[in-house]
Amino acid sequence: MELKDKRAILEEWVFSYSDTLFTWALHKVNKKEEAEDLVQETFLAAFKAYDRFKHKSSPKTWLFSILNNKIFDYFRQQKTKIQSLEETLATEITDSFFSSSGAWSNIPSSSLLEDSETELLDNPEFN
Repeated sequence: MELKDKRAILEEWVFSYSDTLFTWALHKVNKKEEAEDLVQETFLAAFKAYDRFKHKSSPKTWLFSILNNKIFDYFRQQKTKIQSLEETLATEITDSFFSSSGAWSNIPSSSLLEDSETELLDNPEFN
């Protein structure tokens, strides 16, 4: 199929299905900008893969299939970012308890909790 014909079909699909796809994406990710990006990526993927579209389903069904895959990818990326952040935070927290040799760090005899309790008890407004 010629590029011109493919472009015309995609324009028709954008006009016909954008709102429905956007509503679905927004429902799933709950962020307007992310939903817009996912719909845009869906149409780009459809344009690139148009020659593989076998017309066994409606264009709307095919586009929703692509969008759902994009949504799954989005959540996989978010999960990876969160896991990476959790690992970084856990490392920073545990590193504060240990010396570079792996032994417990020297902790002062009066802990921060004890100091804050003393300060609170000495505070007339708190009492």
